[in-house]
Amino acid sequence: MTKIAVDADSGDGDKTKYGEGARIFLQDPANQNHQVILFGNKKYLQKYEEQGKIQVVHSPRHPIRDAVKSVNQLEADVLVGLGDTKRTIVTAWNRLGLIKHLQAPFLATPLPGGNVISDVGAALDPSRELAYQMAIGAYVLATEFYGIKHPLITTVSTGEEPEKGDEFVKSLKLEQMLPDFEIAPFQLEGRDLVPNPKTRRIKRPCIGLVNGYAGNIALKIIEETGPLIIANWYPEFEMLDALPLIGLENGEVMIGHGNSDPQRIAGAYRNAAQYVPYKDRVRERLKEKIRRFPDADNNIGDSRLKRIIKQGIKKLALAVYE
Repeated sequence: MTKIAVDADSGDGDKTKYGEGARIFLQDPANQNHQVILFGNKKYLQKYEEQGKIQVVHSPRHPIRDAVKSVNQLEADVLVGLGDTKRTIVTAWNRLGLIKHLQAPFLATPLPGGNVISDVGAALDPSRELAYQMAIGAYVLATEFYGIKHPLITTVSTGEEPEKGDEFVKSLKLEQMLPDFEIAPFQLEGRDLVPNPKTRRIKRPCIGLVNGYAGNIALKIIEETGPLIIANWYPEFEMLDALPLIGLENGEVMIGHGNSDPQRIAGAYRNAAQYVPYKDRVRERLKEKIRRFPDADNNIGDSRLKRIIKQGIKKLALAVYE
């Protein structure tokens, strides 16, 4: 059985959608052995309680804090966060810890056609060192969980030529800093992210590095056009409704959209249940490869977290520390 903790209060719109999503998820015979634990206001959620399947934990003030705590104390196997992404990430980072040497947690998503981009909303302004770590983490996730074989690593830019791109992209020395990985001799352009299978110019799957702002914009455009792209080009592909937050030491967190409807929320629960059997392998392989990273620094992650919290809003600090 996989126990899925859910922040059932922080997203957009009617909070009952988390309970509706749980019912949809558990109606699938493949999910009968799983349990959903909803952290939020019982006023809206109590009607969804079902013995052994859906549990409601009354947490009207800080549901994300209490849900993360349940993962940390092994009362749940994974957390699904569908609300304020920054708040979810910082709370999880603080309470679950970061893998040694990593600078920050991040996200990587598979795209129709076989490519993966990282980051897509967690690492908005990554340092060069974090970009190299994103490449390693995305590679591990792609090969261990997404089922992508032998991807190349590159950057996403305004053109394939190495002289194109902003200063951040130009500053990355992928071949020098990632000698154990195969680096593409080109950059990905926007048209390469989800290529037309009949005219695609790059046959190998690629991991494209991009800052979280640009990656999140690209992801949301692809999500909106995804049904058409998938129906016409990649009918075997299934868009994910929640992504693993890569780099946490003591627990698993999946990040989804706060504006998800019950069907997509059910999909997020399904993605969480699918990831749990792979979590230990992903973490161990990431630790193994990060240990060999030449510029690893034990203290950068902690200092970065403290700076984020210091700059954060009051309710963020409460969620993390109270």
